[in-house]
Amino acid sequence: MRKLFYFILVVSAFCLSSCGKESNSSDNAQPSSGPVKTFHPPRDLVEIKSSGVLRVLSPNWDQYQYLPREGTPANRYRAMISQFADNLGVTIEWVYVDRFTELNKQLLLGKGDLVVANMTVTERRKKDVAFSVPIEHIEEWLVVRPEEGMNEVNDLGLANIVIPQDSAFKVTLEKAAKPDWNVVEKAKEASPQALVEDVLNGRYTATVVDSNVGEWLLTGLNVKVLGALGSPRDIAWAVHPKSDMLLAALNQFIYQFQLSETQQDHTDDWAEIVERKTLRMITRNSSDSYFMWRGELMGYEYDLIKKFADRNGLYLDVVVADGQDMIDLLLQGKGDIIASSQARLASRRARGVEFTRPYNVVDEVLVGRSGLELTSLDELSGFTVMVEANSSYRESLLALKAKGIDFQLMAPGDLHITDEVDIMGLVADGVVDFTVVDNHLAARELLDMPDLQVYASVTEGVGHGWAVRKENAELLKRLNKYIKQHYRGLFFNVTWQKYFDTQRGQFFGRDPLEMSGQLSPYDSIVQPVAEKKGFDWRMITAQMYQESRFNPKARSNMGARGLMQVLPKTGKEHGVVDLFNPEANITVGVDYLDWVRDRFPKQLPPGERVLFALAGYNAGYGHVQDARRLARKKGWNPDQWFGSVEKAMVLLSQRKYYRSSRFGYVRGREPVEYVRQIQRRYQGYQAIIPST
Repeated sequence: MRKLFYFILVVSAFCLSSCGKESNSSDNAQPSSGPVKTFHPPRDLVEIKSSGVLRVLSPNWDQYQYLPREGTPANRYRAMISQFADNLGVTIEWVYVDRFTELNKQLLLGKGDLVVANMTVTERRKKDVAFSVPIEHIEEWLVVRPEEGMNEVNDLGLANIVIPQDSAFKVTLEKAAKPDWNVVEKAKEASPQALVEDVLNGRYTATVVDSNVGEWLLTGLNVKVLGALGSPRDIAWAVHPKSDMLLAALNQFIYQFQLSETQQDHTDDWAEIVERKTLRMITRNSSDSYFMWRGELMGYEYDLIKKFADRNGLYLDVVVADGQDMIDLLLQGKGDIIASSQARLASRRARGVEFTRPYNVVDEVLVGRSGLELTSLDELSGFTVMVEANSSYRESLLALKAKGIDFQLMAPGDLHITDEVDIMGLVADGVVDFTVVDNHLAARELLDMPDLQVYASVTEGVGHGWAVRKENAELLKRLNKYIKQHYRGLFFNVTWQKYFDTQRGQFFGRDPLEMSGQLSPYDSIVQPVAEKKGFDWRMITAQMYQESRFNPKARSNMGARGLMQVLPKTGKEHGVVDLFNPEANITVGVDYLDWVRDRFPKQLPPGERVLFALAGYNAGYGHVQDARRLARKKGWNPDQWFGSVEKAMVLLSQRKYYRSSRFGYVRGREPVEYVRQIQRRYQGYQAIIPST
């Protein structure tokens, strides 16, 4: 059997370097350019194990423009390569490459040991690199706007079809093309996301995306898939042609991994989770559980479980329950743990789950509009109270009704709302009188809803726990040990303050409008940096005040630092470690603002691009794009911030809207207020220091 196994590996390695069919991908193809000088000798398995490091060339997945959910290629590939490295007994050194076309070039230059990407096997690429056995098989989808009135590929007549420059898509389109198809290769911003946006905006008739990318990329977008072009294609990873032993080991691993993946839904306990190297967390996309901010994945539950996964060498896969019952998902084997601020109710245990010990203890409080005549819960009769149908709040309120307090208990019903914050918005709008939420959520949300107040505690000392299947005793034991070790400790306290400290973002300093002769202590730094990037330095100064009140040592709970509140990750990408250095911080902040502005169409009025960039700086580019798409659906102007896109941004804090958006939940009021405050201050600065 062993001889047969090694024979298969040898044949596979030989075939991958000399056999195979032409294929195509939405990613840029690697053109063959003849022999490439290798500046660093290729490393094979012996050298990799000896060094203890596997260098993995990859696109920067953290820059993907979407909120990661289950099933995306990036999630799967990361989990796979992490397990492969563990099997070899080495650690991973990620080597990120901005342009897809450079991946194989960098491999041949010896900058990495293998390429892990959504790369299609093509005859042209096989002339340069050796491919593994296929990771998966995909189709190429032809994508158009639905208003084009077509139903299948053959319906596409006169058309401009945009694809990335040097893409293998070009080969497929040449085979399928009609005389009136014009294929346009676009180099700059040629990501699948950007090309789909070009189609949506009417710049081109169609584009092409890989099916495994399209399954998540097209979520929430008003586009239509006409069908597949050609036959299914192979996705594989690449190694240097001389790394024969590495290729053989990689192929062996892929075979084994795919065999273990045949049944995706599983209800296994800890040992099997460790073997798969992946922990699946079921949660909600919400302000307290899981969301994206400035390109960073965040959330109270996400941070706590991510730490647990990291401590145990596991990759964390997030399963977002978009309106689905989380306990049902857990029992079906869609995930391993529910982490979503759940009260440890007996009614939930009766469904077949068990809860960890409490990791957070809260009070459930009654929230209503200010000025109502209510001094105790006994006076609640005659009022309306709305809470989620399956929430712990409902059980608490039913207990009150059992005591004879005659109020009307309501559920959102046809309003399509299943989020506490959404219901608080209904209370603020006068649709209902009261709702019940956890006290820490109430304290945070009342900062943005000053017309509401807390009236009374409904239930005190409610413990939140993470839920697992009852038969997963070892996983439960591990989670309880983790909570016991960290509960009320530094890490848990800092994480709680990061998301629920009501003093977050408060800085102190002199109002610059009271200063004479200059706008800030940093005018001499701001002026040349802003001018270099084509910004009005007075606007940058207004933004800097909004971010830090000119405090160079400012530090937010979210980890942003310095005058422009730059995240350490962003600083690192710009080669800056000391973000408390004023000149370095301002330079990185303006560079990042310029990067965000450059993501928006050049056809937009310059002033609107700056406003969109400011909103993107605060909340993230993707959330602004979601708001522009929503504005278009609402009949508002998607190219105008004030009075249009800003209104859509506020709506994206409601589940009704964010559940179908690509980036999900956003605290929409924050970027709206952020842009408005900067604009007002900028206008004041213009009055003080007119342009010259």
